[in-house]
Formats: sequence, structure tokens, C-alpha cells
Amino acid sequence: MANHVKGNRATTRRRPIRSPAVAVAALAVVVGSAVVAGCEAGDGSRSPVSQSGSPPPTDTARALVEKPDFTRVVGHRGPRVPEDLRAPTRDKAQSKLWFADGTWWALLFHTRSGTTQIHRLDARRQVWRTTGVVVDTRDGSRADVLWDGRKLYVATGTVYESGWKSPPSRDAVRDGSAMLQRFSYLPRSKSYQLDGGFPAQIHDGASESLVLAKDSTGQLWVTYTRGGSVFVNRTTGDDTSWGTPFALLGAAARINSDDSSALVAFGGDQVGVFWSNQNDRTFYFAVHDDSAADGAWRTEIAYGQGVAGCARGCANDHMSLKALPDGRVFAAVKTANRQPDLPFIVLLVRSTTGWTSHEAGTVKELHTRPLVVLDDERKLVHLLTVVPEEGGAVYSKTSDLDDIEFEPGLGDPFISGGGAINNPTSTKQTVGRESGLVVLASDKSTSRYWYNTQR
Repeated sequence: MANHVKGNRATTRRRPIRSPAVAVAALAVVVGSAVVAGCEAGDGSRSPVSQSGSPPPTDTARALVEKPDFTRVVGHRGPRVPEDLRAPTRDKAQSKLWFADGTWWALLFHTRSGTTQIHRLDARRQVWRTTGVVVDTRDGSRADVLWDGRKLYVATGTVYESGWKSPPSRDAVRDGSAMLQRFSYLPRSKSYQLDGGFPAQIHDGASESLVLAKDSTGQLWVTYTRGGSVFVNRTTGDDTSWGTPFALLGAAARINSDDSSALVAFGGDQVGVFWSNQNDRTFYFAVHDDSAADGAWRTEIAYGQGVAGCARGCANDHMSLKALPDGRVFAAVKTANRQPDLPFIVLLVRSTTGWTSHEAGTVKELHTRPLVVLDDERKLVHLLTVVPEEGGAVYSKTSDLDDIEFEPGLGDPFISGGGAINNPTSTKQTVGRESGLVVLASDKSTSRYWYNTQR
């Protein structure tokens, strides 16, 4: 399946696959059981992400790339943001949109107040309208959103520059504490109200890419990376009470300062932490049963070391993690490969038989920032990426969920026209006919949000 976008409208039709995608089945390799340790970083969009990371793709790869047309306007221009505001739709693994009460909602920076606020999409006029509800007053904060059908949870924190650019200062870490906000929906006014007892502090100090999930018992979990470790924290009673963050142990979780982690609830009774390890070029996934002790984690190799068809250059720090009600977990990732015809964007799928990989782009296309959104109703997987690595336009590819295969090439333009559009984000939820698909991005060259909708 492939998306074809004309103007601001997108339709879906089937077209022949020009070449087969990579889909190598492999059983998940268990590399050990992670246990807890005591409580005790940034963002590189290009492939040379850390001191120990890969060099950039070759000049040959850059010369072979299919040339996108950035002048073509696809989607809608959104509100302006201050010129010095850094990429308000980051970070990679986070979700800043949700669908509730027949409406799409998003966290957008409100320039006049200098705060991040809840906005509602007016679908008829195609404009984002603020509710005036503030979720964070820090202009450098980034947030991850979880709507559970009854309450809206927003985890916010600040993120420092990635290790491949510069290490964080002590002040940057100290001032970036992560907070949880919980809101109740007010259907009459189509707005939200902060619940009593919030915000609640999740952890001290800035970190990389804070991500939130809720397990089947109602316990909240977060993951983030800091100082070469993968951290986890969880509530210890009600939503306002958080425990002490702990690091996953073992060689797999000894990571580069630029690595990121993501989190998902899946299978009805489990949560999983997914992370990159650029030291050994491998993606890992640690599974926790909802009924188990905090420190009981089973760590698997998701991609690398021969698992799912990859042996070398398997891991960069770009990831998007989602799950289906049937228990399958989907991870869209970027590799550290450098040669033109090697995989650069890959969709990983975990099922009862292990991890499989499906090539969605090669090095020569220079896709980056993969985002996966699942349509369980129509059995589709939407994969959004940015071209080129510096930012330009958001492209889309679509496949059948049960027979995953992506066409070669850039895909179809989904958001374009701003010049340097980057950092697409959407929802943790599965989408369908009622909701359609909404993707939000930001353009650093014009200091604007951009977005598009697809039914």
C-alpha cells in the first residue's frame, strides 16, 4: 500500500511492489535478565551521532539520492514559534498528539505566553486552537502524551544537547527535572483541567527523550537515558507517587551518551523498554511482566548481532515504538549503515516467534526520524520519515499490517513546502476511519509548525 498526496488531501491505493522488502524472521535472542541498580544525553539528527558513532553516509550515497521537490506544498502551515525555540515537535520517541471525543489534540508552544499548551484541531477551518491549558512553562521542555480514554497524562522535561555535539553542563542537567501532569477532560467546554496533586516529580535533572506508558494494573512507567545508562521509573501507589529511578543492568544497557530509549505497554500484561546501543550497534528490548517485581526484566536482542537479519551497523539512536492489541510490537528504526544500498530505515516487528525486519529505505535515500503509526481497523502500518537528514519534507510509506512490504524510493510527500521540515510526531494510539491520521512537524527555517491529515 502507498500513500498518494495531492495538495492537502491524501488517499490510499494499492500499487505493485517494484522490489521485495527485507523480511528476515529470527527468534528473539535473550541476552540476560536485567536487574535494578541504584539511582544513578541531546539529539543528533544526522548519522554521525556520537564520539563512537558512525561517520556520515558516503558522498556516493548522497549523489544517488532521489531528488525531492521541497517547493511542492503538501499539508498545512501551523502556528509560528520563536526563532530560537529548538524543534518543538521533538523528541524522536515521544508522541505529542492524541484523539479523543472525535477531535485531534496536540501540545503546541504558545508564543504569546511562552508556554506549552493543549490545542484542539478545528478540522473544518484547519487551524489549531489553544485551550489555554498550560502543561509546562519552560520554553525548552519536551513532552510525551498518553491518553488512556479517561485521563490525559503528560510527562515533560528538558533535554540537553547530544553527546556527539557537546556534553551537558551540570546546570542543564539540574534544571531539567521531569514532571507528570494529569488532566481530566471537560466535554462541555472541550477543554482539560489539571487534577489535584499535580504536577508530580518523576525524576531530578534533564535526560534524553522521556517516554511514558501505563500497564494493565494502572501503574505508570517512564524510561529515559542519562550518563550511559537506560533508566526506568514507575509509580508506587497513586499517580502522584513515584519511586526511585533505577538503571537496567548488564552489558546491553551500557550505552553511548547519545542513545535513546522508548517504552510501550503491550500484550495486555507487559511493558517493554526499547533502546539503542551505539557502542555495539544493536537495538535491545527488555520485557517486564505487570505482575513481576520491579527488577525482573528479560532482555532481548531486537536487531543486530545476527538477529532479524542484521549483523553490522544495525543501530542509530532514532526509534518510534508502538503496539497492537494482539500483542505485536512495532519499532521503526534508523541504522548506522553507510553504503548506498544497505538498509537505513527498518521496521522491526516482535511477535510470538521473535523479531523480524522489513527494509523501508536505503542509505542512498537519506531518510531520517522514522515515525510509525498503526491502523488496526484497516490493517495498515504508516511509516513517516524526513528527507534529507538535515530536514526538508516528511515522506510517507504504507503497508499491509499482516504482509509488510515497502516500496523502494523516498515514498510520497506527506508534509512539504517549508524548506526544512523535520521531527514528525503523532499519537501512541492506533488510528482508524473515525480518527484518520494526523502528523505534526516543525520547520526551523520558517519557525513554524506544519501538519497534515489523512482519512
